[in-house]
Amino acid sequence: ERPPAARRKPPRRDPPRPRTAEPEKPEPPARRPRRPTPPPERPARRKAPPPPPPPPPEPEIETAEIPEEVFVRKEDFAAKRKEVLASAPGFFGAALALNVVVFLACTAGAVFALSMMSGTVTSDAARNFIEDYKHTAAGIDKVLNLRLADAKKLGRVDQETVYRGVAGKFSYAARKAIPGTVTVIADIDIFQRGRPNRIEYYGSGFIFKPERALKVDGYVLTCYENIAGARSVRVMLNDNSVYDARVIGYDVPANLAVLLLNQDQVKARKPHLVALEWGDSDEAKKNVAQFVLSVGSPIGRVGSVASGIISCPDRYTTYTIRTGEVCGFYNQFFQTDAPINWGSTGGPLVDLDGRVVGVCVAGLHRAFHLTDYEGLFFAIQGNFARKIANILERHRKVTRAYTGILVDSLKSLELDPSIKGVAVVGVDPDSPASSTDLKPGDLIYAVKYKENGKEKKISVNCRHKPDLAIIYDLLASLPVGQKVTFYVSDMMGDNKRKVELTTEKIPESASLVVNAERWGLVVAPLDTLERQAYGLPEGVGVKVIAVMEGSPAEKAGMFAGNVIVAVEGRQIKDIRSFRDRYDNLSAARKRVLDIEVRRNRLGGRLGSFADDVLKMVVDYD
Repeated sequence: ERPPAARRKPPRRDPPRPRTAEPEKPEPPARRPRRPTPPPERPARRKAPPPPPPPPPEPEIETAEIPEEVFVRKEDFAAKRKEVLASAPGFFGAALALNVVVFLACTAGAVFALSMMSGTVTSDAARNFIEDYKHTAAGIDKVLNLRLADAKKLGRVDQETVYRGVAGKFSYAARKAIPGTVTVIADIDIFQRGRPNRIEYYGSGFIFKPERALKVDGYVLTCYENIAGARSVRVMLNDNSVYDARVIGYDVPANLAVLLLNQDQVKARKPHLVALEWGDSDEAKKNVAQFVLSVGSPIGRVGSVASGIISCPDRYTTYTIRTGEVCGFYNQFFQTDAPINWGSTGGPLVDLDGRVVGVCVAGLHRAFHLTDYEGLFFAIQGNFARKIANILERHRKVTRAYTGILVDSLKSLELDPSIKGVAVVGVDPDSPASSTDLKPGDLIYAVKYKENGKEKKISVNCRHKPDLAIIYDLLASLPVGQKVTFYVSDMMGDNKRKVELTTEKIPESASLVVNAERWGLVVAPLDTLERQAYGLPEGVGVKVIAVMEGSPAEKAGMFAGNVIVAVEGRQIKDIRSFRDRYDNLSAARKRVLDIEVRRNRLGGRLGSFADDVLKMVVDYD
């Protein structure tokens, strides 16, 4: 059994302690003052090295006196030398002779070596060595010349091109061309509803420096159609300042004119005139697809620039300007896709160096009978324009020679490609050539003449139609009133002979085209291919190259490209017969005319032809 729980004892309580006063807290001991830290000890100075020990004393040298009899006096030495030389003369003579012999042998060897180097080589080995050396040197020189030629070709792209890139080159060319491009403003009269109305006709041009000029005087080259029939002419520079200008000269067949700024105004205002540099268009003809810029003032907008390439280097056509005059006999054109719009006529066509390679002409698509002419624009070639500009600046007009010879390309006659020359297809009556034995079917392959006392002989070759411009320009550039020799053969290149004639100044009646102003049309001769295309025999018809707007010919239904076969029942054989017929009917004031024309409906060699009779009413009032 568990024992009973023990009683809990009460907790023990101690008696309360009597309260005593709390002892005072002892004061904290005073802080000991810090002992000052001693300054850092400076490193002890290095002790100077001890002085080097003194050198040991030199050992004493015992000296001995030289006996007096050993010394040789000067007089005794000279006497001894004479005695020795006198006793051995043969030795020194042999030594001198040997030296002379060695010297002469060396001299003779040097002379022989020089003679062998400069004279003829007699050793076969030496000769072969020299030949191999020359051959190797020639090969190295040839390779260097080829590399040099390649470097020159690459040198056409200058350092600025390499630095700026193609885009920078376009900008560079534009910066050079724009300051020298001007706007030509002509005041002309046009007739509207029977009343004259004066308008401002806008074109373009550029400042050039004639060959004999020492400074830029303000000569401007533009197209003749920009100033044709103008009462007054003004020129606006790139800074929009306007100057009066006078016409120095113009050439209708080339469609070029030269202007000169008013010199009093130039002296008073002192403008900054920038003349454009001429490029080489013959070089540009070789580089088809090279980049060009057309600069001008289309629709009066000054300083417009368009870019493109040279699409074709040699186009040839005659065309009619707004006055009805015909241009383009003597020059070739560049075809380009650089836009040339109305107002840009006369502006420069420049290469990427900013040099003029052509003169822009707008609207030539009509001469090629094109309705869709997007990307087809044309420019007169620069070398021809430069020649005409210098002639106009010097002589005020262009005087051309007249021979009376009509020519055509060899391709139109389908001759053998190995035959070279230009084919004679006609001779004008009463012309210098009519008194010679030159006849259609002959072939001219060279021309000889004298110019400035020097004899020139030029070979001619007209394979394609565009080459006709070069041939006609050559015939027109012959000296007037001088004897010229033509080298002639038959169509096979045989039966060669010489034909001499004296040139004359070209008369107005000898023009290759006739402007029938009262009828409102312009006609030109047919070439061989065109006769075949229209199915006409030789000696029949002339082609219509332009019809004036609102003229009797247009009202009668005539179009450019028609061939006039007969007028009032009389056959038209050539340009001369058409001119005579037109003059006679105009003098008789014949009002109603029947004109027989031939149309090629399909426009090709195998097209269907149709002969129509057009009734034309002419107003002589």
